[in-house]
Amino acid sequence: MNGRVTFFALVAISSVAMAEEGSEQWKLDARQRFAEQRFGIFIHWGLYANYAQGEWYQQESGLDSETYGRMMDGFCPSKFDAKEWVRVFKQAGAKYVTITSRHHDGFSLWPTKVDDGYNIANTPFRRDILGELSKACDEVGLQLNFYYSLMDWHRKDYPAGTVAQKVFGGQKGDYASYKKFMMAQIAELIDRYHPGNIWFDGEWEHASHKDDGTWERTLDWEFDDIYDLIHSKRVLVANNNHQPIREKEDIQLFER
Repeated sequence: MNGRVTFFALVAISSVAMAEEGSEQWKLDARQRFAEQRFGIFIHWGLYANYAQGEWYQQESGLDSETYGRMMDGFCPSKFDAKEWVRVFKQAGAKYVTITSRHHDGFSLWPTKVDDGYNIANTPFRRDILGELSKACDEVGLQLNFYYSLMDWHRKDYPAGTVAQKVFGGQKGDYASYKKFMMAQIAELIDRYHPGNIWFDGEWEHASHKDDGTWERTLDWEFDDIYDLIHSKRVLVANNNHQPIREKEDIQLFER
């Protein structure tokens, strides 16, 4: 297999929102199930695996998206075996699997129909990694969840924040366009693969940090619209924003 895949074992490091007045029963039940799972496998995998430098390689190396994206032509993990992965996870005692459907580099691990072609379908591998993993998880009763990056180092409509500036410079982007793209991708992920939750990361790039460790958003992500879409499909919202859990967020997961 070309490149490295990074696995993290997550054990009881999440906060789940308490039952609030008016919450739908499906949501309360799903939160409780996740709280009881406790042990899961978190997979970081994408084009960066071929560089063998980790998921932050593009930003840390200063590569522009075109140069970095040429690795699409060399991404062919021919030995990938979703059933074998899941067998190992199950044997280890994991109750769920979370995988980076799209990390900060903007590359999608499924054959999405709503991007500019920057996805697995246009690599030599071509196979639907998320689809194969979803099927394998279903067969053994593991819950599959999807990490989804809010930050993007590829799309020209993404408004560059403190981190993405190293790739884009002062790109202002067009958040209305970018949000439309994200919502279409998220709906596609849920409708195709039926995950237990969508796990966001990258919000902190647009933040004003305070001395007490808290921060205020400097970009209105319009999360109500995004979260309402996810909840309308009976899927939970998780966020790695490193802040106390907020309204409409079901799970807060901290990287450790």
